[in-house]
This record gives sequence, C-alpha cells and structure tokens, in this order.
Amino acid sequence: MPSNDTVSPIVITGGAQRLGLVVARSLRAQQHAVVITYGRERPLPAQLRREGIETTRANFDDERLTGKTIALDGGRHLARAS
Repeated sequence: MPSNDTVSPIVITGGAQRLGLVVARSLRAQQHAVVITYGRERPLPAQLRREGIETTRANFDDERLTGKTIALDGGRHLARAS
C-alpha cells in the first residue's frame, strides 16, 4: 500500500458513531489515512485522534452551514462540489 503521505484520506461523515465509527476504525487498522466529521463534541473524537484518525467538526444541516464548515476546514479535506 502507498504511504499515507501520498494518498488522499478517506473522509467519513458521521464517523463518531454507529456504522461510521466501525468503518473508520476498520480502515485505520488497515493503515489508511482516515478523516471523520462529527456534529457534537464528545469524548470520542478526542479518542479517535489518539488512534490516528483526523477529526473535523462539521454541520451539513443546511447550505449556509455546509459552506462555513468547508471554509473552516481550509480545503484540507472537504471541498464543495461544483
């Protein structure tokens, strides 16, 4: 597998709970670069960061908030589809 420095990360929305959490941890265990988005700050995102998973707090409830979330990410992982 290529180095994580040369591959785009896998972004999982809602990765701090249920299926997204299982998928994020599974991919990370396979040495993939993983970024999750989550809605509310809880202890779990901090734990995931310690496990090597990047986290970005995001709100995709409406177009205005989606744009703000993407701007806060600074283009590191999220981009608006044209």
